Amino acid sequence: MAESRRILLVITNSRGVSQAFVTDDLRHLLLGEAIRLVRRGILIGVQVVEVNGRAYLRSNANSSTEDNLDSLSVPAGSLSRQVKDPDDHDQVSAYAAAYGKFLEMKFERDELLYLGGIARLPKKDVIKRLRPLAKEIKAAAEKYDVEVNLLAGILIDELARMGPDDLLDILGELGVRDTTVGLAQVKMSTARDMIRKKYYPADPDISQSRLYDLLTDDKTSIQFAAAYLRFIKKFRAGRNLGTSAAEVASCYSHGLRAKVHERGKQITSKLRRFAREILD
Repeated sequence: MAESRRILLVITNSRGVSQAFVTDDLRHLLLGEAIRLVRRGILIGVQVVEVNGRAYLRSNANSSTEDNLDSLSVPAGSLSRQVKDPDDHDQVSAYAAAYGKFLEMKFERDELLYLGGIARLPKKDVIKRLRPLAKEIKAAAEKYDVEVNLLAGILIDELARMGPDDLLDILGELGVRDTTVGLAQVKMSTARDMIRKKYYPADPDISQSRLYDLLTDDKTSIQFAAAYLRFIKKFRAGRNLGTSAAEVASCYSHGLRAKVHERGKQITSKLRRFAREILD
């Protein structure tokens, strides 16, 4: 008989209904597959319940609330954002740590990129993705007058925090289009704002679908990231706010008035050095 597994994370839809699950061996399951594993006795701690001809999962009764499905759940629409900063959610933090341990079993420690003490991605995957784009990164930095290694460091940070492909596939199956898109993980609303402020040349009335397509193109995504960095510097300078590299990097992910935080510090130190290796 296959080794039994437990649920580590539950992904719910907008109505709070459990739609997908991550097990403690980091398998990503849609509801139907999870139900089949429960019925085979492989997925334990839960039971299949049928109501009005529809099956769903319910936690087995016990004295603990830690493995209750409600306490393990996170909405699909916010999961990608929370995976980037897992400290904001205990269960997502446990998932990110488990995925990091999984990577450590496959790679040597010096082969992995660590963010916030958690293994996020093999360094070779980052190099493979960004080195072919070195010319575009340098050109965008020059066009928008931003530091090239800072721009590349932010791209590394965003790439490493996207989460494993299995997670992204699950969110795609659930119809989730994250509010951040593409290599640079630019928000749709931010991209439209950059267009309206004439930081990026495009029709201000561009459709959402067309804008989405633009942002999923790596070269365009890099342009929007550089444009936004330029806007951050101008916004903060005009209000006598700091414009150091750490402050600008912090604002990229935490808002225009953000104070320096650990993510920004890591970008301007560790990831900026890594960027030099990729771009040289």
